[in-house]
Amino acid sequence: MSKRTTSSKTTPETAAPRRRAAKPAADVTAAAPKAPRTRRKTSTTEVAAASEAADAMSRIPSHDEIATRAYFISLESGADPVHAWLIAERELLSA
Repeated sequence: MSKRTTSSKTTPETAAPRRRAAKPAADVTAAAPKAPRTRRKTSTTEVAAASEAADAMSRIPSHDEIATRAYFISLESGADPVHAWLIAERELLSA
């Protein structure tokens, strides 16, 4: 087996890729420190108002419930269908 000889000059095909120069580190003392995050305090009235709003949203009657009630109102009083619908909607929202 013969010995391998290396030349002192490397060819561009076999040369190792160059590394990029490291960027200088930013001066951390110059930057203003961030303020700590604080939690917003909620009062009991805000919590109660939020739960009441959620309850109000859950009490919205569906289209079918309003239609059924409007049908029976129009049978009872012979009212105009639009008028019966508005009455039924008002009754179900207040209940």
